[in-house]
Amino acid sequence: MLTTTAPVHDVQVTDTIHRGLAGRDLLPAEHFVDSGYTEARVLVSAQRDYGIEIVGPVQGSAAWQAKGEDGFTQESFTIDWQAQEVSCPNGKRSRGWSDSTSQTGAAVIRVWFSINDCGPCAVRSQCTRGTGRIGRRLTFRNREELEALRKAREEQKTNEWRRRYQTRAGIESTISRQRRDPARLPLRRHRLRRKPGRADRTGIQVHRRPAAGRRRRPRQERQRRGTGREEPRRPGTR
Repeated sequence: MLTTTAPVHDVQVTDTIHRGLAGRDLLPAEHFVDSGYTEARVLVSAQRDYGIEIVGPVQGSAAWQAKGEDGFTQESFTIDWQAQEVSCPNGKRSRGWSDSTSQTGAAVIRVWFSINDCGPCAVRSQCTRGTGRIGRRLTFRNREELEALRKAREEQKTNEWRRRYQTRAGIESTISRQRRDPARLPLRRHRLRRKPGRADRTGIQVHRRPAAGRRRRPRQERQRRGTGREEPRRPGTR
């Protein structure tokens, strides 16, 4: 188990988990995860560096072309890796190929088509909504990562993959049952190791924070109730 701060995304710690398991000689052949761990880079690196097959749902394309039945997604294009060219469903070839970097720092390939080909195309509405000087644009990962991603997307459509992934559902149901009835299934017996400093102070503050919507009594009233004695009156008051 690995605990991190809230802003750390799941996929950022997958390699750390595998490295820790490798150090203890506990590497599994399969790692059943949820969609937060199934980035293309992780699919490749886990298999290459540790011999682990990542089994989990891979997110589909978020492009508008993927939302309709007749849209041309990346899978509709043919990539010639040797010539560094891409062919569209209508037979037109790309005019540019460039190695680049995504917003998250991942290495990607950017491809674009000529407006002279895309402008008069009869199926343009199924492919691009661009109105500039460049036609359809594509951004995809390197060959190894792209092929791993496409393979995972195809496999998760099969009944065999769904049957394998039921293992993950069984684990989740066991944890859920333990949370509801810890007396019958005492699995979460472990010591909490706190680091000195901010972690301890934060934990204390959380336990001392009053519940939402609860009226906080004045300090004098809390003092009287805590000691059982009436607080002395100040001079000049009744």
